[in-house]
Formats: sequence, structure tokens, C-alpha cells
Amino acid sequence: MKLKGTLFAAGVAMLLCAVPGAPAAQAAAASAGLLGGTCSPSLYFTQAGGAAVAVNASVSCSSSIDYLQVDVQLRRNGSAVASNVCGTTSWSVSCDTGVACQSGSYQASAQFQAYSTSGYGDYATYTTPAYTVTC
Repeated sequence: MKLKGTLFAAGVAMLLCAVPGAPAAQAAAASAGLLGGTCSPSLYFTQAGGAAVAVNASVSCSSSIDYLQVDVQLRRNGSAVASNVCGTTSWSVSCDTGVACQSGSYQASAQFQAYSTSGYGDYATYTTPAYTVTC
């Protein structure tokens, strides 16, 4: 399988203080497709402030693939505080990670990998801007 060059896309994410019971903030990342636009990844914070800071990375494909994998990492003040790796042979996968809220600067990144049934592979890395969270 040939891997195409890394595609860096700045993620667009928004952190809002979550009120218990309120829906989490969801702002999708700038989207660029994998495998020629067949697969669309996204990266966004689902909750910030309150009890937790959490992020979701997902990728969905519109045609048959062999394998999808998402590696997501959450950093606070530059140090990794949570990570998760999810993989599937289905057409979509979602991967969450998070931590109990502590004040600081948070940033999330994810690497998305997709392999088609024709043996072609592609990957992209997304990173959100850094946001200051006060708990």
C-alpha cells in the first residue's frame, strides 16, 4: 500500500463551559477528504469546563474500505494527558478521549488512516488551535 503525503489541516474547535445536563459544544474541524474525498475526517471538542474536557475524532467513508484507524491525543499545557486508538473494517469509526477538567491550555490532534479495497492507503493529521480552559 502506498501512503500519500501527510495532509495538515488546522482544526476549528470551540471550547465552551459546559453546564451539567447541557449539550456539549460541537464545532467540526476543517474537513479534507481521504482517499480522494471518499472518506471525511473530523475533530472537535465535545465538552470543556465543568467536570471534563473531551474530544471526538471520527471518519466516515462513502465507499468500501479495508480498514480505518484513528489515533487521537489530548494535550494540556503541551503535555499529553489522554489518548485513544480506534480501528474498524466498517465504513466509519469514532474515537473519543477526555480527562477530568483542570485549568490550562488544551489542544487536540488526531491522525486518520484509511486503506481501500484496491490496496491504496492515505492519511491525514488534524490539530485544533490551543484553547485556555478555566475549571
